[in-house]
Amino acid sequence: MAEGGSGRWTSSRREHRTLGPVTDPLGRLLLVTLEAARVQADLPVLGALRSWLNSWRGIGDAVHGMARQGFDLQLTRYYARGWRATSSRSHPPGRRIGVTRVGHRPDRLHFVLAVGLAMALLATLHGSASGQGLSSVKTVFIILFENTNWSQLTPSAAPYIRNTLVPRGAHAEQYFTPPGNHPSEPNYIWLEAGDHLGLTTNHDASASNSTSTTDHLVRYLENAGIAWKTYQENIDGLACPLSSSGLYAAKHNPFVFFQDITDNERSSSAHCIAHNRPYAELARDLQNGTVARYNFITPNLCHDMHDCGISAGDTWLRNNLPAILNSQAYTDNGAVFLVWDEGASGSDGPIPMIVVSPLAKVNYSNSIAYTHSSTLRTMQTIFGVGPPTNSFLRDAANATDLSDLFATAKPVPARSIRRAR
Repeated sequence: MAEGGSGRWTSSRREHRTLGPVTDPLGRLLLVTLEAARVQADLPVLGALRSWLNSWRGIGDAVHGMARQGFDLQLTRYYARGWRATSSRSHPPGRRIGVTRVGHRPDRLHFVLAVGLAMALLATLHGSASGQGLSSVKTVFIILFENTNWSQLTPSAAPYIRNTLVPRGAHAEQYFTPPGNHPSEPNYIWLEAGDHLGLTTNHDASASNSTSTTDHLVRYLENAGIAWKTYQENIDGLACPLSSSGLYAAKHNPFVFFQDITDNERSSSAHCIAHNRPYAELARDLQNGTVARYNFITPNLCHDMHDCGISAGDTWLRNNLPAILNSQAYTDNGAVFLVWDEGASGSDGPIPMIVVSPLAKVNYSNSIAYTHSSTLRTMQTIFGVGPPTNSFLRDAANATDLSDLFATAKPVPARSIRRAR
C-alpha cells in the first residue's frame, strides 16, 4: 500500500465493491483509508473527501492528524502536478510539524503517505465531529472563580451550582491547573496565552510585569475581526485597570498584562478602556444585544470565592447568571464556561470546569484529563483562530479540547459516512 517514507504507492487499479473501479491515486488512497477505518462511503462522500484533501484546510487537518499520531510530516513541491510527502516517527506525539507551501494551490495531492493519511483521516473524522460542535458556538461567556477543588463544591456548599447548573450542563472531573502553575496570576495569563510567559507573581501590571507578545487569544480574535470584551467587577471604566483597587484585583484580569492591549501599560489607553468594562454594563449589553462574541467575566474578590468562600460565589451566580441564560446571546448557541483558576491552598486540583449551553451535553461528566490549555484550545477552535491560520498557542498544542462536553455533531465534510457493521 505505501512505500517507506516517500509517500508513494503502487499504480495498480483498485476495485470498490459499490463504486466500481477507482483508478486515480487520490481515489485509491481514500478507499484504502476508508477501508482501514471500516467506514462505508457512497460516491458523494468520496467526492467531498477528495475536495477536502485538495484544499489547504484538508492538508492542514491531515498534517495535524499525523502529528497526533507521532509522525513528522513535511510537504514540499514535487512537480507541477502535485505534492510529495516525507514522513518519519522520530518525534513524540504532539510535536509541532510544518507544511511548506510552494507555488500554487495543491490541485492534486498525489504523494501523501497512505498509512499516515489513514491515521490522519481517522483522527480528523473524530476531530471534525467535535470541532463542528465547538464551531457551532456563537457567543462565549467565561466566568472565573478562585481557589477551589472540585471535591469542595458539594451540594451543601454550592447548592445552585451543584443542584441547578451541574444537572443542566456538562462538567469535567479531572480538570487541573497546569502543573505547579501558581499563584493566581500565571493561571489567568495561561488561559490567554497557553503559558505563564514568565509572569509568575501576583503583582499588578507594569512595564516590568507584562509581556510584549502578540501571540495570545484576544489579539488573534482582533486580527480575525471577532469582538471581545472583559467585564471586571468593581472597576469604573474610566481608565485601563492596571492596578488593584478595593475588591478589584488586577491579578485576576489577564488582559492588562499584554502590552499590545494596553498600549505599553498606559492607564489612558483607549484600546484597553474600550475592552475592559465594568461588570455592571453586562446587563445592559445583554438586553441591547450588543455583547461581544468572547466575554471574559471576573467577579470581585468576594464574589469569586477568593475572600468570602464558596457560598458567596454560589449566591453571586444564582443572582447573576440567569441574566445571561435568558439572553438571546445565550439561547442562540451561546456557551457559559465556569472555570476556577487553581485548587485550594495552592493545589493543582482537580478543579471545577462546568459548561452550560444549548449545545452542551446534559447532566454529563467525564474523567478526561484537562488543564487551562484545554480551555484555550477550545476557544481557538470555537472562533476559528487556530490552525491553519494560527498555531495553537504554546501548550494548547499539546492539550485535549473540551469538545467531549458538547453534543457530538456529524463529521464534516463526510456527512453521510456510516460505520460498517
